[in-house]
Amino acid sequence: MAKCSKPNCKKPATKGPLCADHARLKQQEDLKIAQQKKQMEQSLKDTEEKRKQMAIDAKKKEETAAAKKKKIDEIAVTWNAQVRGVVTQVLALRDKYPEKTGINAGNNGDLGTIPGGTNNPIKFVVPSNTYGITSAEVFAKMNGFEGSDSGSFKFRVSEVFVHGH
Repeated sequence: MAKCSKPNCKKPATKGPLCADHARLKQQEDLKIAQQKKQMEQSLKDTEEKRKQMAIDAKKKEETAAAKKKKIDEIAVTWNAQVRGVVTQVLALRDKYPEKTGINAGNNGDLGTIPGGTNNPIKFVVPSNTYGITSAEVFAKMNGFEGSDSGSFKFRVSEVFVHGH
């Protein structure tokens, strides 16, 4: 009878070239390797699915950010037009009454009141939207934005100072 082909084993070969003990160990090792291979394949499959989902999520976030930026830009155009309207009124009064000093947005005495002064700031309202846009995000994109404090925003366009909130 042939002996086991494993070194230093003197048992008789019963399962091909191996003894029963070594044949059982080889079968266990083969099964372990097959399970590890299956786990690695599943892990790769899971990772690929996660990558695909992350790519979908990233694209969706990118599209949402682009849509939000577009909406902010649209609001800024509207609000810039409001500021320009005030500036146009102030400049027209300054041209009409060059002898008068201090004509600006706000109360101009017997010449009337123009919105956008300290006591009558322009009220800017963010239209309802699904992006959570804040007024500060819009103001930062507006022409002549000079700063803000305590919910009051200031713009300087063509040497005209306009207040808003």
